[in-house]
Amino acid sequence: MTTYLSSRRKQQQQLDEKEDGKILIVLDDVYCKEDLYWFQFDMPADDSKKDEEDTEKGTKKIYCDILTTTKLRSLTSSSRTIVTHLLSEKESLSLLMTEASLSRDHVASTSDEAKDIVRKCAYHPLAVRSVGRWMGLKYETAGVVNSVEEIHQDVYKCMQSVASYEKDVNELSQQQRIQRIRQGVKKNEEEKAPNLIYAIMNHSLSPALDGKSTNLIKFCFAAFVTVFCKTTSPSSSRSCFSLIPIPTETAYEFFQKIVETEERLLSEGERAEDSFFQSSHRKDAIMLITEALAELGVFHIINQYNVQEDDTVKEEAFIQINHDIQIEYGDYLSMPQPSSNSFSSVWKKLINNDSEKKWNNTYVSSFYSLKQQCSWNDANPDGSHVYALSHMPTHMLRAKRIKECCTLLRNEFFIRGRIYSMGFQEAVDQHVSDVEALYEEMLNATVQLDLDEPNDVMQDSYEKLADAIKRGKKLHDLSNGVDFDESDHSSAAATTHENRRCTGLLAGTLFHRLAYSLAQKNNWAPAIGLYRSSENLISSELGEETEIVASILYSMGWIFFEMDNYEKSVSALKVRVKKSVSVLKDCVRIWNALRIADNSYDETATKSFPLTQVQFRQELHKARALAKLGEVMEFMSEYESAIEYYEKSFDILKKEPNRNRMEMSMVLHGKGLAYYWKNGEKEDLEQAMKCFEQSLRFKQVILGFSDIGLASTYEQMGNVMVEMGETSAAVPLYDEALRIIKQVELPTQEQETDIMTMQGALCCINGYYDKGISLYSKITNIMKRKMGYQEEKVACIFNLMAKAYEKIEEHRKACKMYEECLKLRKSAVGSDHLKVASTLYDMALMFHKRGKPTRALACLEESRRIRIDRLGSSVPVAETLQQLGNISKFAAQYGAAINFYEGALAMRKELHGESHESVADVLQEMGDLMDDLGEYETAMNKFGDCLYMRKRRLGEKHEDVASVLYAMGFTLLNKEEYERSMSFFEEALTIRIDVFGVEHSLVGDTYNIMGFIEAKREELDKALVFLMKAYQIRGNIGETLKASDTLKNIGNVHREQCNLKEAVDCYEDSLRMRRSELGDKHDKVADALISLGTVRYDMSLHDSAMANYKEALEIRRDVYGDFDDRVASVQQNIGIMQFRAGNLTEAKHHLDEFVKIRRVNKTKESADYVNILFMIGNINRINGYDTQAKAAWSEALEIFKHIGLAKENPELARTLDNLLESPDPAEKQNTVIGKISVNLLGEK
Repeated sequence: MTTYLSSRRKQQQQLDEKEDGKILIVLDDVYCKEDLYWFQFDMPADDSKKDEEDTEKGTKKIYCDILTTTKLRSLTSSSRTIVTHLLSEKESLSLLMTEASLSRDHVASTSDEAKDIVRKCAYHPLAVRSVGRWMGLKYETAGVVNSVEEIHQDVYKCMQSVASYEKDVNELSQQQRIQRIRQGVKKNEEEKAPNLIYAIMNHSLSPALDGKSTNLIKFCFAAFVTVFCKTTSPSSSRSCFSLIPIPTETAYEFFQKIVETEERLLSEGERAEDSFFQSSHRKDAIMLITEALAELGVFHIINQYNVQEDDTVKEEAFIQINHDIQIEYGDYLSMPQPSSNSFSSVWKKLINNDSEKKWNNTYVSSFYSLKQQCSWNDANPDGSHVYALSHMPTHMLRAKRIKECCTLLRNEFFIRGRIYSMGFQEAVDQHVSDVEALYEEMLNATVQLDLDEPNDVMQDSYEKLADAIKRGKKLHDLSNGVDFDESDHSSAAATTHENRRCTGLLAGTLFHRLAYSLAQKNNWAPAIGLYRSSENLISSELGEETEIVASILYSMGWIFFEMDNYEKSVSALKVRVKKSVSVLKDCVRIWNALRIADNSYDETATKSFPLTQVQFRQELHKARALAKLGEVMEFMSEYESAIEYYEKSFDILKKEPNRNRMEMSMVLHGKGLAYYWKNGEKEDLEQAMKCFEQSLRFKQVILGFSDIGLASTYEQMGNVMVEMGETSAAVPLYDEALRIIKQVELPTQEQETDIMTMQGALCCINGYYDKGISLYSKITNIMKRKMGYQEEKVACIFNLMAKAYEKIEEHRKACKMYEECLKLRKSAVGSDHLKVASTLYDMALMFHKRGKPTRALACLEESRRIRIDRLGSSVPVAETLQQLGNISKFAAQYGAAINFYEGALAMRKELHGESHESVADVLQEMGDLMDDLGEYETAMNKFGDCLYMRKRRLGEKHEDVASVLYAMGFTLLNKEEYERSMSFFEEALTIRIDVFGVEHSLVGDTYNIMGFIEAKREELDKALVFLMKAYQIRGNIGETLKASDTLKNIGNVHREQCNLKEAVDCYEDSLRMRRSELGDKHDKVADALISLGTVRYDMSLHDSAMANYKEALEIRRDVYGDFDDRVASVQQNIGIMQFRAGNLTEAKHHLDEFVKIRRVNKTKESADYVNILFMIGNINRINGYDTQAKAAWSEALEIFKHIGLAKENPELARTLDNLLESPDPAEKQNTVIGKISVNLLGEK
């Protein structure tokens, strides 16, 4: 291969210079038309050297003619085909006589029996030849005439058996027929000859002894075929066959062991005392078996003469089966037979599913018995030894002698013996094949093996093989006069043996072969070492800027990248990714240098016909290296660089689109992923979709519309649609991907998880979130138990689970899933990856929804740090700053919120310009913040700027315009400018009705707030009108929770109107709706209970009111814990109610809990806190605890003054001072209760 790569241009030049440089290629027994394409070496014609036959510029010059033989007429063209027919009767008779060792014109050839024989053989050459050989054996014992007659009778019997077989076949089911055909019993439904040959061989291999047929020859032949001819195709479980010559010594020893272990096979006559099959005659009998098979034309004996190292000549005999149909018959014999056929019961007991294992074990034992005194690396191995060096590991594996095979493949003498016998190239190829087969056997072993790990065995075996290669390199250098200090090399005489020397170039290619095998099994570290050695050797021989060096660098870059999926150290991960980028860039540099070195490249590339083969290959490798760089950059979340590399790769590939469709589809798929993960912006997602669609079209041209390779593209297209919010468009894409994958008969674990992932996505799209979550959970279990914990893939599943929990408002579980996702992603891709930043961002929003602003802000700060470091001024950073502002505002960290908003505003203006919609969004958020701070004029200015931008960009009648008007109305509401506020809400309402119609959620929200304002203005009847409209809309569109909120507001209005019964009805309906939607343990349920308790207290239904309050208290404790201010407010209401009822002990208990919670939380001091402290003082004074009472009053007075109430109420302040000095409890109680409001406090 290396020689080809280095001399390809020279060979092309030599062919161009020859006037008559055509080559004849003969292809025998072609089965598939695609096989012909490999040998059609057409080259673009050179205009300066065109033949006279070239009639137009750019035609192709043919450098070879192809002669093809085939049994399939569909592969040939009628104008250039020579058809050969079956033998004529005369030719068949001549062949029959010749194979019977008779003269062609022998009198027997004119007999009616002979003519009938060839007619029954359908004039098929192999059938006639088999019968002729059979007749020859008969002739030795019965004479010519009798042999012809007997053969005629036997052939007639064969025909009867074939007819009986056909009858049996007709009675079989379709599935059983297919099974019979696959077994090789009947290769062609229309051709009878193969069945007849089977019948002839069945009779001819069962000679009669004492009038009884023997199965010995047939049995030995079946075992021989199974052991020495039958192999398993790597791509399927179907059998394939080999015609390798087998040393006769090996066959004799094998047959002898078979007979010894299977003596029950022999018939009763064969076990007689005078039988030559007894042990005293067994050797002769075994030789007779071989000779009989040779006489029958099954075995072909080949004599070889080999020159030894001492110049002596050694003759050895080898056995080879003549025809593949005979091998297929042997394979048929080795199969367990159904009860309905003609095989004996003894045979059926002997042939079973373990026959292959048993017979291969027999061969291994027979070899060690025969060669027990021989060393594996003998200088002059015989044929049996050479065969074992090549095939012994395979036979051991088929015999399930895995432990012995493991030892053998790590035996230094065995490795050296292989090299001496086969040469370095063939020996390494065979050894790698054997080690990989052993690796798979160890990996799939169903029983516990007391062995090293498969990777360790492979590494150890390859290290010993590499040492042998290095030794061969030293011997080669020694023979060329290179001196060494090391003593570890053979004598100079040994260097003359060709198979023991290895050139530097060959050693480099062999190291490459070993490294590739290790890399395929994820044995990364030794693979890298061998690739380095390979690069150094080949570079020293051919120079650095060669194709094979570039290929090695590509492989190393691929390994450094793939190692990240298995190694867990983040620091090591960064180092390996950098190495991957470095070597891949070197690879691209070499391909560019090769392009420059080809002077004809630029000229050729501009012509209308394609690139030359050499140029095409160079460009293809360069494109692959660029695509791999894109993949590495995508892994590092350098998405812009990834897209750039993918585009460069695609630009190269599209020069030859018809030859590069699959490569182009893969590059487009990678580019689509880079856009998908980039920012999540609509423009990027649209680009991702475009790439996936183009990739799909290329794949469909090559693979059709149902190939498994299309499923991943359909799935990614569905993911893009989900991200864009177009879930209805994602459904058919997921369905198509599922249809394709489900066509696979035996899907892999990865395909099964892909199926469940898409099924989970479809469940969530259709609202079945619990089912989707269940599927995602199963996927994580499968990945952990059966596929290895692939961290990034599992992280993606946890991310999907988190989003599903978010949809059903299971925020605590959603946070847990995000935390699992974050942990895995940090381990898989490092702490500064953009996917980690995205997970932190999503997790922050969940913590915010759970009312945990501190944790939310911590997540957002970390996300911002990563995004700023990786992206600088960008959309994701601006979004993060904006969310930091939102949550800081929620946490009352107003200064920080202002800074974040200002940073987001500046970045938005830098990225999008002064009047972009995203700038308006930030202005609206800043307006909300100013509203919260009470800076209403500033808030209105921010809203005004936002409103101006949106009206200018979107027009007067747009929902975003209505949103700003709604916010401005709220600010004016807080400013208590109710009339102006109503005007803004009315304008917002008009737009929303025009845009959405009356029956819309936003319209209902607007009616609800307008009813609230009318209530504030004490226009209670108008308030009820607006609130009833809001309730009707919310109920009609199924917004049950919002409808319950409106009912509560309606109840508040009824309470203000003193329609307490109507208020109770509204509160009870609101409570019922909330229980139905949220369950019994939710804060909104507690809120409704508090309102219901308050109005029942007004109705003097004290017991019912107390029950409502206590239930609300328990709910809030369950939801928020014991020390939340929302729990304190309920304690306050219960304490005041108990105080008014005269239950001072109960009252003090609840009021003390209120104070305790407020102190723990350091809640801002207020008037209600002063009220409670005075109330506690009163209770203590009434109970005679004057000291405690004075302490409570003193604290209350101090706070009263501190928060400014004393300036607003100077008379009340003087009263409070007098209260502390007055000893009269009645005066104290009257003063406090009379001058400080202790009405029950409702919820805001």
